[in-house]
Amino acid sequence: MTKDILILTVVISLFFAFWLGAYPLLTPDEARYSEVAREMVVTGNYITPHLNGVVMLDKPIFHYWLQATAIKLFGLSEWALRLCPALFGVLGCLFTYIAGRLLFERRTGLLAAIILATSPLYFFSAHYANLDMEIAVLISAALFTFLIAVKYSRLYLLWIAYIFAGLAVLTKGLIGIMLPALIIGIWILWQKQWQVLRSMYLWSGLLLVILIASPWYILVQKANPDFFQHFFIGEQFLRYLTPNFANHQPIWFYIPIILLGFFPWSLFLFCRGEKSFALEKSFAHTDFLYIWIIVVLLFFSLPSSKLVSYILPVFPPLALLIANKIKKPIITLAIINSIILLALLVFVPQNRLPTVKPLIMVLNSMLQPNDIVVSYYNYYYDLPFYTRRQVSVVADWDTFMNGSLRDNWKRELWQGRNNQLAKTWLINNATFLQKWHSPQRVFALVNVRYYDKLNSAVNHQVYPISRYQNTLLVKNHAN
Repeated sequence: MTKDILILTVVISLFFAFWLGAYPLLTPDEARYSEVAREMVVTGNYITPHLNGVVMLDKPIFHYWLQATAIKLFGLSEWALRLCPALFGVLGCLFTYIAGRLLFERRTGLLAAIILATSPLYFFSAHYANLDMEIAVLISAALFTFLIAVKYSRLYLLWIAYIFAGLAVLTKGLIGIMLPALIIGIWILWQKQWQVLRSMYLWSGLLLVILIASPWYILVQKANPDFFQHFFIGEQFLRYLTPNFANHQPIWFYIPIILLGFFPWSLFLFCRGEKSFALEKSFAHTDFLYIWIIVVLLFFSLPSSKLVSYILPVFPPLALLIANKIKKPIITLAIINSIILLALLVFVPQNRLPTVKPLIMVLNSMLQPNDIVVSYYNYYYDLPFYTRRQVSVVADWDTFMNGSLRDNWKRELWQGRNNQLAKTWLINNATFLQKWHSPQRVFALVNVRYYDKLNSAVNHQVYPISRYQNTLLVKNHAN
């Protein structure tokens, strides 16, 4: 097993490392989370996350800690900020191999790791700096460890499962414990595995989860008295139960996502495989994998707000089930699929990516310490990251009511605006005009659809510098 793990680690790491830093941080997610981590390093505040100086309490802290660690070790580069998702992607493949080998056989474990690594959605998520890969791997690691502990009656391994669950709670919140609990609970009921329930160290295990996750939750609540209300009620429950948030999708949304995101391996879902000895012998454990897939699929399909990468936790069990079904060698298919994925990564048109980094590089070549940078009636998430400074954001802030905004950048920044200092750079149009007509140099990024509004508001005192996609870089003085 050690030799297999070593080979898989080297090969998959090289596969995921390819092109990792060759393109800009994508907006909104990559730029948002990377900027939070950057500000964490700059301010030394590792308890309360901030985005452009505004308190950011939508997500727990673990992803930011990982990103901040990468910044301190390797600096502010795209590849460093994508390193943690890539490493977690490798770990997910290794956990899948180990589970496949111990629950079925060596061949199943190896094939499952290869299938998972070469699945398009999993591969691209390993190249994307947000927390969805991390939460998927932590939940999968907790469930695989539970299953192995039960099969081999090594119940001390359950402590490791609880540790993974605790880290998952520190990464995404309550789903870190809710999803494993739902899957395990339904499996126990389905298989009538009452002895497992009695011997899984439930109370002491939950205490371990609390000990891992609660210190940060307590400290951030102490620093931000509205945290519990905002995070648990607003972000954890209302986001799931109400349609008031963005990204509305139909209930069947994840079916085509799985079929495409797991292609070509999803084709084997429709092939009837012969039951192997390992499958017969481990029937209860294959039931667990099916329950895992169904629970995750239903859990994320029920709310109206959906994002593509939420469904990642179904990929490890899918990889195991398909690997156990496939009888013919798949190395050639895996190699072809890997080449296609690498080609897609390399040849994606750079000028179509959601970023304004080319404009920011032009801006950085002109910026002086006392200059003001403004984001005009939009928020460019990568602007503070690449300029390494807080930027002023112009909007009609005084007309907004907290809680009434759609799920967008305005709501995100407004929720942290109670910080008095933040009000100095979340400015209205009147304040912006004062800055624009001052002797101080002001640079602004503005969408082309707002350019006429800007030009009219400043009495045509605007000097265009450059354009990228639909965004203009302008300034207030000719010099």
